[in-house]
Order: sequence, then C-alpha cells, then structure tokens
Amino acid sequence: MKGFEVSARKQGQHKMRIWLKISSSGLKILDERTGIVLHDHDRSRISSVTKDKSDPRALAYIYRHEDAYILFYIKAGHQADPIILDIMEVCRRVEQQEAPQQHQPTASQNISLVTLTDSLASPETVNKRFQNYSK
Repeated sequence: MKGFEVSARKQGQHKMRIWLKISSSGLKILDERTGIVLHDHDRSRISSVTKDKSDPRALAYIYRHEDAYILFYIKAGHQADPIILDIMEVCRRVEQQEAPQQHQPTASQNISLVTLTDSLASPETVNKRFQNYSK
C-alpha cells in the first residue's frame, strides 16, 4: 500500500478526509468537508475486518456489494484498534440476532387449527372440528 500512497503523492493527489460513523445498522463513510454520505454499508455485508500490520493507524474491511466484494482501506488519525473493535462488535450483534431467529417457529406454526371452548372437548368433537378446517 505504501507504493500506491507514494505514487498518488507524486501525481498531486491527496487522501480524502472522511468521517467514519459506526452505528447499530452498519458503517457510513462521509466526506469531512461536505458531510455527504459517500458509502452506507449494512452491517450484515461487512466481513474480514483487520488492521494493517505495517501501519497501526490503518484498517481494512471487505464489503459485499451485490455479486462483488470491495476492499475499503482507511487510515485513521489515531490508533485503529478501537475502531476495529467497534466494527467487530456491531458485526457480532448481527450474528447473535440472526442465530435466535433461525430457531424461532414461524407465525404459521403458532396458529392452531382447532379452537377449543372453555369446556373440555371430547376427541370426537375435536376430530369433527379438525375435519371442518381441513375442507
């Protein structure tokens, strides 16, 4: 990555200054000057968050966009560790929320086919009512 940085400087390009907003819904990358949202990343599509080994202020993550994967490389003004921990916590919440939902019964499984009155029903009454519902 250092080679890209040096070549960009020689061409007169500067790094874009951004704000990285981390929320329960995901990440937003905003232009620092204008406040325009450049990227809005849903947390369920973020994967492989890592710190750059050569620069403790840099981090990278992979975002799944439709059928492609995009690498986002961000250099922070300070250590990247707290940012990485926040992103990982947000992504971990997605996994925790998806796991219980997979084991919950669907609404159709909660609907009973036979309605019983307050009085005790005989098996014959239940069978007749069930047959009426299945017709």
